[in-house]
Amino acid sequence: MRTCVVFGPGRIRGLGVVAFGLLGLASGCGAPLDPAGDSPDPEASGVGAPAGGRPPPPDSTPAEPGAVLCGDTLIARARPTAIGVDAYTLSGLAGESARAEGSCGGAGRESVLAFVAPAAGYWTFAFDAARTAFVGVVHLRSACDDADTELACSIDPTRGWQLGVASAVLEAGETVSVFVDSAEGRGGAYTLGLFRTDAPVAPTVTGAQAFAFPDGRVSLRVAGTDPDGDVKWVRYTLLDAAGTVLDPDGLGHPTRDVESERPTVGLGAPIGVVTGLPAGVARIRVALVDATDAASPTVDVPVVAREPVGSGAVCDADGVEPRCDANLVCLADGIADPARCVEPTTPEVVDARAYRAEEGLLTFALAGADTTRDAVRFVAALLPADDDTPLVLDADGGLEGEISTQSVTGLDVFDAQGSLSAGFAPARLADFPGAARARITLVDAQGRRSAPVITPIVDLPVTRTGEACDPWRQTDRCESGAFCFGLLGDSEGECRPVVPPALDTAAVSVSPGGVLRLTVRGHRTEYTPLAVDVALLPDASEEAIDLPDLHSLVFFPAVDPQTGAFTLDADLVAGPTWDPLPIRAEDYAEATRLRVVARDVEGLVSPPMILALPRGR
Repeated sequence: MRTCVVFGPGRIRGLGVVAFGLLGLASGCGAPLDPAGDSPDPEASGVGAPAGGRPPPPDSTPAEPGAVLCGDTLIARARPTAIGVDAYTLSGLAGESARAEGSCGGAGRESVLAFVAPAAGYWTFAFDAARTAFVGVVHLRSACDDADTELACSIDPTRGWQLGVASAVLEAGETVSVFVDSAEGRGGAYTLGLFRTDAPVAPTVTGAQAFAFPDGRVSLRVAGTDPDGDVKWVRYTLLDAAGTVLDPDGLGHPTRDVESERPTVGLGAPIGVVTGLPAGVARIRVALVDATDAASPTVDVPVVAREPVGSGAVCDADGVEPRCDANLVCLADGIADPARCVEPTTPEVVDARAYRAEEGLLTFALAGADTTRDAVRFVAALLPADDDTPLVLDADGGLEGEISTQSVTGLDVFDAQGSLSAGFAPARLADFPGAARARITLVDAQGRRSAPVITPIVDLPVTRTGEACDPWRQTDRCESGAFCFGLLGDSEGECRPVVPPALDTAAVSVSPGGVLRLTVRGHRTEYTPLAVDVALLPDASEEAIDLPDLHSLVFFPAVDPQTGAFTLDADLVAGPTWDPLPIRAEDYAEATRLRVVARDVEGLVSPPMILALPRGR
């Protein structure tokens, strides 16, 4: 029997750390997926001729001739792979465009798939975190180019964060557009799971194990079934030997939900992992909870004592059991090879640069190496030109900044960049007179430190118009008159001339409630965020009328990433979003005009438009 196991990353709301994975057995595994994101040939995996009268696989390839268009864009092609009865996967690369956004998010780049339901039922589309290179947002539309036809979007309205799961009831032969979107950035490789059931189905716990180790930590693994593939949470309650419910942090919420940042999918057989639970636990009451908040019946799991294993022993990379001795690291060298306990290595700084960035910030670029792949952060001390005594000292020996785990985790060698900070505030060179060099040290998850590298603090290199640049402006800057254009999350942008935004039309009216309403149309040559500033003016002065105890009137319209066009149609309100105060002209008798300008992130401002306030108000 062949067993396929995939684990994905996650986090906890409450105690511990979570990872979700999928388990498929023998015939359910299907053909292996290409790590590059291409699905195997459907015929090779038996999809072309399903057995037992099973419905044919989903048709996500536009019909030929007459391929399906989304506006003026050809819908992306994808080949489905069967992984079980009414269960499929779709793999590919997301990122052809960045103009579609779901009601729950998806500001980054996306791809769109034409999906024809082979059978009627409740269809669930879920990201496989272990095979998706970005934070995914999936949204469904009945008409590709009409956002008003959205059927579902992958946010949980009750909890308020991304689920990576969207579901809809579809008829046999019904075509929907599946947007494989990214929360931000440029997308990348992805795998979606597709599941069909007659109706939403609650998950079931089929088995669970809990282990306690001499260091006091407790770990939990929960296995289950979920035919519609939308398990999101492990719900657990800690119990002592007498069966008394424990509340370790005393907050009055002893039952916790552990959530995965993105769900993973398989043959309806999820595995949830929780580590780092407190000592003193005799039993754990667990349930699996899905994206609709439907929960399985609870199961009580006894906590079993275990000893850690030594160097060279097979270990569980998720830290449940077997677990390595505290001074060892559980490392997997390959996908097929079991993880083993190894002696940790010290990270190494291969190269480091420190820059005087814009607005006086201090930024860095770093190349590092770490055989055991657990480098997590860097520590930098600022030095004068002729003395190695740090100008600033704290508990870590200098200014501290975090290295993105996306840049580091799982890699023997890596590149990272970022800003240095002092506590929670950005580090500005003006705060440290005499700083001429930076001493940078890598630190791993066990606290081991690399040998330090000392590098001079230099000005950011200047990039010419038309050349590649860093959108974060941490490792270079564009020449005067140019700006680095790149979507948030992109590792590379392009220096392009900056052009102020322009207002095409603007009008002010009075809503039925007497609130001033502003409608603005405008454009800019590139996609960058901008704001629309509004001011009330008296008859004989260009000085704005004060709005006592209120924030200024600033609005942030969405900019179409393809055309640069933006639209604002909103009531004028001021104050915090949780307690907005509508602006009525009758409350500001001296106001006769409205001044409207558009302002971009570079501070470039459009020519103002002056509007007369409606009379007879």
